[in-house]
Amino acid sequence: MLLGAAAAAGGTPRESDPLVREAQAAEDRDDPGAALKLYLRAEAAYPRDAYIQQKIAKQYSDLSEDFPGAGEKRNLCTAGLGYALRATEFEPNNAVNVISIAICYGKLALLGDTRTKIEDTRQVKAYAERALALDPRNALAHFV
Repeated sequence: MLLGAAAAAGGTPRESDPLVREAQAAEDRDDPGAALKLYLRAEAAYPRDAYIQQKIAKQYSDLSEDFPGAGEKRNLCTAGLGYALRATEFEPNNAVNVISIAICYGKLALLGDTRTKIEDTRQVKAYAERALALDPRNALAHFV
């Protein structure tokens, strides 16, 4: 199994796992569909790895841009939000994980009714501010 060597050595998947490196390469090629499939395979071996959880969240979020229908976009963003929340549960002081939550809420805000838009926008602001508190130099958090 590709993932076993990294786990046995006590390393992290992002440092030594060929499957994760392949997923990162797909992400670098701007292919969130392929990256998502690979990160989901990596998650099976490392279900509590915050890095993988955040990467899955990002792929779901990025994939939502490829679909015209609001329902499919909402489903993908909701799935991404779940992974972003899990990543933050595993590493609560990681600004990248926290800003991922804000981004998912931001995309969901664009798809909801007025009440949902207001609630989701509040969440965006709260998580972006939290990310900035964790890392004041996080450019993405400033942008959000």
